[in-house]
Amino acid sequence: MKILFTDLDATLLDKDDYSYDVNLVKKLKKKGVPIVFCSSKTRAEQEYYRSAMGVTDSFIVENGSAIYIPKDYFSFPFEYDFLTEKYRVIVLGERYQKIREVVDELGVKCFGRMSVEEVSKVTGLSEDLAKLAKQREYLEPLVLGEDEKEKLRLVEKAGLRWTYGGKFYSVIGKTDKGKAVKKLVELFRKEFGKVESIGIGDSPNDFSMLEVVDKPFLIGNKKIRNFRVVESFDEIFDEI
Repeated sequence: MKILFTDLDATLLDKDDYSYDVNLVKKLKKKGVPIVFCSSKTRAEQEYYRSAMGVTDSFIVENGSAIYIPKDYFSFPFEYDFLTEKYRVIVLGERYQKIREVVDELGVKCFGRMSVEEVSKVTGLSEDLAKLAKQREYLEPLVLGEDEKEKLRLVEKAGLRWTYGGKFYSVIGKTDKGKAVKKLVELFRKEFGKVESIGIGDSPNDFSMLEVVDKPFLIGNKKIRNFRVVESFDEIFDEI
């Protein structure tokens, strides 16, 4: 069985207007392969796109901070951290309150201290989607000037991590996309036996995910590690 782990921004979604190829999504769903979003986006944002695309699989939020598994998705019991109306949730990252405490000490601009209008302006998101982007649970995006990047060292001293996703630096707990993907692949293997994992991303915060999948694809024009470089999502369709 094949499983697709995909980033969203500049991968499944257009890098400029955040649109997606309806026909591509239809073709992916027709293959019957689980489509697992693995993104820096919040639960609320990913639920929006899952609903719009008709995707019903598990998903990984905020750069590997938590895995949301729909109830009855797997046929066997497994350990999870808490239960919601829709999901069993495995938490791998830090709670947002701790993240914000550290970020507030940095004295830099962050999504949590910005208005919906400001987030919309710096991201290019509509105001409705910017509201969803502000609903953080585990990670805080920063808007840094060149002279402020040295403050990222203070994040590490506080026992947290920072990542870069192509547009923004973010403060996160001691987790990454790769850890979340490995955990979810273990559950898929328990359910289905042999599985082949496919991953596609475009930025440094995707590298940990690409390092743990069987077939890693990197959208871009620069060869990095053993990742296969492609120009767009369409190029990997036959591999799925």
